[in-house]
This record gives sequence, C-alpha cells and structure tokens, in this order.
Amino acid sequence: MTMAKDLKKKLEKELEKAKGKSSDLLNDINERVTSTKKELQKQVDELTEEVRKLRKDPSKQAKKIIKELEKQYEKQLKKIQQEFDQRLEALLAAKDKIIAQLEDELSTRFPAAFPKKEAPKAVKPAAKAETKQEVKTEAKPATAKKAPAKKAPAKKAPAAKATAAPKAAEKPAAKKTSAAAKPKAAASKPRNSASKISAMKGVGPVTVKKLAEAGFNSLEDIVDPKRAKDLEAFNGVRGFETWQTQAKDLLAK
Repeated sequence: MTMAKDLKKKLEKELEKAKGKSSDLLNDINERVTSTKKELQKQVDELTEEVRKLRKDPSKQAKKIIKELEKQYEKQLKKIQQEFDQRLEALLAAKDKIIAQLEDELSTRFPAAFPKKEAPKAVKPAAKAETKQEVKTEAKPATAKKAPAKKAPAKKAPAAKATAAPKAAEKPAAKKTSAAAKPKAAASKPRNSASKISAMKGVGPVTVKKLAEAGFNSLEDIVDPKRAKDLEAFNGVRGFETWQTQAKDLLAK
C-alpha cells in the first residue's frame, strides 16, 4: 500500500510539471498573438491619421495624394490582414502540435492514467472468402470427373453413376467448409470477451496485458467472487474500485 501511495505521489508531481510546461507554452503563444495584433493596429492607426490630415487640405494636389494614400491604405490593410491570418494559423497549428505531443508523452509515461484512444477494429471478412474459395476448388475437380463419362456413350448406366458420385463428393466438401467456419467463429468469442475488458473506463492496453498475465481474460473473471483476492493485486491502478460494477453493467448489456 505504501509503494502504491508513493507511486501515486510521483505520478501527481510529474503530471503537475507537464501541465506547467504546457501552460507556459500556451501563454507564450497567446502573448505572441496579442503582440502581432497590437503592431497591426498601430500601423492602421498611423495610416488613418495621415489620411485625416490630408483630407483637411482643399487643394487638388492634396486630393490626388489622398486618393493615392487611400489606395495604399487599402492595399496595406489587406496585406496586414493576410499576414495576421497566416501568423495566427501558424501559431494555432503549433499549439495543436504541442497539445498532441503532450498527450502522447503522457500516454507513454502514464498509460494507466492516460490510455490511448484505440481506433474501432474493422470486421475481417476473411473467413467467408476462404470458405468460398474452398467450395470453388472442391467443385472444380468434381466437374472434371464428369468429362470422361461422355467418351463412353455405349455404357449409359455407369456414366450416370459417375455423375452421381461427384455430386455426393460435393456434399461432404460443403460440410467441411461449414465445419471449418465453425471453429473460426468459436475462436472469435474469447477475443470479444477480452476486448470487453478494454471497454471499461480507466483500463488501457497495458493493464489489459497485465490482467491477462494474471489470468483475467474476460469480464466473468473480474466479476467472479472466488478470484477477488487475486484481483486485489491491481488495487493500485486508477479506477480499480469501479471495475466490478463496470464489468457487471457490460455483462448485463
């Protein structure tokens, strides 16, 4: 218990350090964004003041200068806006990268506290394709056996028997494919039960491995009262108190 408490304290300290670093980086990014905003605002204010001063002069030259300045002002404003947008996008991209790196580091250092999000596994239709191929390959020799029956037209009765024989051979072949498909379906059941353990909140891939090593391969093992003492070896893991209730809820579904 003391070892578990010490580990918890160490984890909390390291988490605080990581949070402090991330907050410093985010603050730095925010400061840069605000500074760029201020610089752009200054440039815009200076141009507007120059335009106002020149508008007061009623001469023709002043009007021409005002028009030129207005054009320059619009161009400059567009340029500044584009630069600002580009800088903002770059800063936001950097911010996202830092957050993603931080999440990866936390998940690698503390997999129990920060489990990685696993992508949903696609169902592999390999079993169906294999059974179809087996049926096709077994059906081809049956059709090949039909050919020699045509060469002897005199003996019609044996030819009929020869055609009946491959048909009988096709039936056990189909049975074999169905029998071969059944163990695959049966083998997939323990995978589903093992995957249900990872469906519990706070249980990452590392803890699933450790549970499997200890003999806990399904939710039934976690709920089993006879194995409660063995399960107590994992009481140092975060969220251990809710495992049995979560397992019961998942089994009820």
